[in-house]
Amino acid sequence: MSDDVRACSICGEPYSGDGNEAEPVHDGSCCDDCNERYVIPARLEGTACVRARKATAAIALKSPGQI
Repeated sequence: MSDDVRACSICGEPYSGDGNEAEPVHDGSCCDDCNERYVIPARLEGTACVRARKATAAIALKSPGQI
């Protein structure tokens, strides 16, 4: 682990340590907070699990006669 202080490529705030890969949100590295708030959700957005959850939610919103 590195003790260098770097600026997060997403929010610009300083963080220490190795940081996290910021893609697909941004190039470079990001802080733990941005990783949790933006990067991980963006990565999960394209997974089958998230698509299935959205499809299930869409079906639940329709009335019984529309399915």
